[in-house]
Amino acid sequence: MSQVSEFSLSIGEMQLPLDITSIVHAQAGQLGTDARPEFKFRFRYRDIAFAARCRSDRHEAMMSVSATLGVMPFTAESGVQRQFLAQIVTAAAGDLGPIITVSQGRILLAADLSLPAPVTAVGLIGELTRFLLPLKPYLGLMAMVRML
Repeated sequence: MSQVSEFSLSIGEMQLPLDITSIVHAQAGQLGTDARPEFKFRFRYRDIAFAARCRSDRHEAMMSVSATLGVMPFTAESGVQRQFLAQIVTAAAGDLGPIITVSQGRILLAADLSLPAPVTAVGLIGELTRFLLPLKPYLGLMAMVRML
């Protein structure tokens, strides 16, 4: 039986860390890259669709990550599920900060991450991994509660 990876990433046409067509000569003859100052991509982790937007300049890079983690059920639908999900969101906020919130009946994730500049595949995946690993228990609990 083949195992399905819980993490998949597609950056579209962008090639990281180095696209041979993007090499340029900087002043004094050094090699440099004509990096895109902003790019977006989507990825899936634990069956949740995430969107990411990276912005960078020569000295710093930032990545905004967002996702809809699920829907908060109405009390009439399932008061128990609603209570458990609210407790998970509260615990996540206490542990990870206010990156998971409930807005208009949806459980949302939004975070800004610092990346090493210039942006490389290793730096990008490393930072995403560092960000996603602490989320894993909370996402697993949310999935279990939805199955009740």
